[in-house]
Amino acid sequence: MARLLNPQSRTKIIKNAIEIMHKEGYQALSMRKVALKSNMVVGNVYRYFKSKEEIEHEIFNPVFEHLDSFLNMPFDQIKLVHPTTSDVKAFIVSNIEPAIENISGLLQHHYKEIQIIFNEPSLSNNISHRVSLFLQALLKNYFPISDELDEEGQQLLKMFSSSLIAGVIEAINNYPHNKKIISKLISNYLIIYVNLIEIDI
Repeated sequence: MARLLNPQSRTKIIKNAIEIMHKEGYQALSMRKVALKSNMVVGNVYRYFKSKEEIEHEIFNPVFEHLDSFLNMPFDQIKLVHPTTSDVKAFIVSNIEPAIENISGLLQHHYKEIQIIFNEPSLSNNISHRVSLFLQALLKNYFPISDELDEEGQQLLKMFSSSLIAGVIEAINNYPHNKKIISKLISNYLIIYVNLIEIDI
């Protein structure tokens, strides 16, 4: 008769995998290390997760989903209520605090996971790509551009995404003491972005 899986053991595996990556780096994770830290034989870890990648997905997917809920803003609908760039700048300022509270909840529950993401290029590039898509959606809904951005437009998106991510990485290192700085940083970056596009257009 097959033994039932213990939910507490599964939680312990996840917690220990996070600790390994947080202390030793993302690339340091292995099933053997997780088993050793969890006081299990490797075969038992495989009963809960088929691979190291499955553990990583369990750890990081909630973070990416949470970020997507923040970044996937319906700008086509927002524009109906806030039709001009001045309106959208006012919208950003008035809505940044609730958005930051949302991000604060994410940091509170997944602080170590976020630090791991930002310290691993393959994962932080994923975040940067998501931010680029967010900026591109804002751009396409408020400015008369073609569906395909030219090279200069792509570079501008990449520059702002990288700058915003770099600023947030620096700010969260002292979270929650500088929560207001994170709020101001994101708000100012978005408004500067809109201002620059207005000048360029």
